[in-house]
Amino acid sequence: MPTPADGCQGGPGAATVVGMDGKPMVTIGRWLHADVLPTAVAATVLIAGSSKAGKDQVPPHRSIDAAGYVLLALAAAGLMVRRRAPMAMLMLESLLVGGYLAAGYPHGPVFLTVAVAAYTVGLRLEPRASVVAAGVATSLLVTGSVVAVASGYADGGWTYVFTLTATVVVAGVPALIGALLRKARQAAALADEEATRRRIDQERLRMAREVHDVVGHSLSVISLQAGVALHVLDRRPEQAQVSLEAIRRTSVEALEELRATLALTRAERTPLTGLGRLPGLLTEVRLVGLPVETVVEGNLAALPAEVDLAAFRVVQESLTNVLRHAGRSRVHVELRLTAGQLTVDVTDTPEPSDLPAPLDASAGQPAPRGTLDRSGHGRSGHGLAGLRERAAELGGSVSAGPRPGGGWQVRAVLPTVTTALSGVTV
Repeated sequence: MPTPADGCQGGPGAATVVGMDGKPMVTIGRWLHADVLPTAVAATVLIAGSSKAGKDQVPPHRSIDAAGYVLLALAAAGLMVRRRAPMAMLMLESLLVGGYLAAGYPHGPVFLTVAVAAYTVGLRLEPRASVVAAGVATSLLVTGSVVAVASGYADGGWTYVFTLTATVVVAGVPALIGALLRKARQAAALADEEATRRRIDQERLRMAREVHDVVGHSLSVISLQAGVALHVLDRRPEQAQVSLEAIRRTSVEALEELRATLALTRAERTPLTGLGRLPGLLTEVRLVGLPVETVVEGNLAALPAEVDLAAFRVVQESLTNVLRHAGRSRVHVELRLTAGQLTVDVTDTPEPSDLPAPLDASAGQPAPRGTLDRSGHGRSGHGLAGLRERAAELGGSVSAGPRPGGGWQVRAVLPTVTTALSGVTV
């Protein structure tokens, strides 16, 4: 009794038909469905339809004999190569149908083979090749019609004009339709490619913003802590040790968040971070010596992930700008969840301090407090500009500018789903 192994080890025919992975059978099935079945249907339609048409057109046309049926069968068989050689198929169909017409056989569904071939050429080949092929096919069909008239197998007058017009149209119009559909498909493919490119660019921009926010804030805290440590190293070494420990902790947290952010390149989703990290952020900046008061109005736990992250980044970037540019200040952070939107306000008020003033990176020397550009458009960076882009993607807005009497204010308005409101002070 044969085994599966025997079948696999048989001749080439057995291996092609059976195949352990089933792929040859799939190929044969596709061939039967896409080529053999349409050809059989076309042969049936051509032979039956042409025989019926002959009853009304004979005379002046001649009856379909054995040679006529052979031409019809060959015309149907030509459909089997339409996917592999559309140009050869059109030339073959044009010759067969032109010969069929020249022999004086009655018109009928035989023209469908030329129409199918012309449509396939227009769909698969370049426009110039399609025009040339359609022109050659039309010439062959017209030649066959003229020969039939000259041989007395067709009516003259308007009947001949109508037949000649139909002969010209049968190759030209399907080729034009195929070419237009090809162009539409190419345009759709280009649009999809452009949309994919835009999505990639947007993802890159989003990742760049995330990295900027993580690295920029962490380096600002590290720089401030290092400045504090150097400032008090001789007089208060215990405070310098606290600052160094804060530098170590900030570095570790920044590396972890940076790894998590970069890992998102393989998972297209919003980072699992947001206002839940706000207490840690406040602790971090308070250790640097920045007093921060926070007021929260509303239940922020049910915020959409994108809004949650955007609100956290607004607070983080605002505090980073205070640390980098404002020197010693007191900061007030307010989060208000009202009907349909979340409002984030971060304001700072300058205070006297014995700590060194912030460095103006463009000048390389200390700058007066509160005078550095924090708009995100100047030489100081693009943090606030990135926040505006982030908010705009959510349908919101971010505004920033100096306050009367000194200090700076950042306000973000982000649309969101409302939840139950309750006043909480942190």
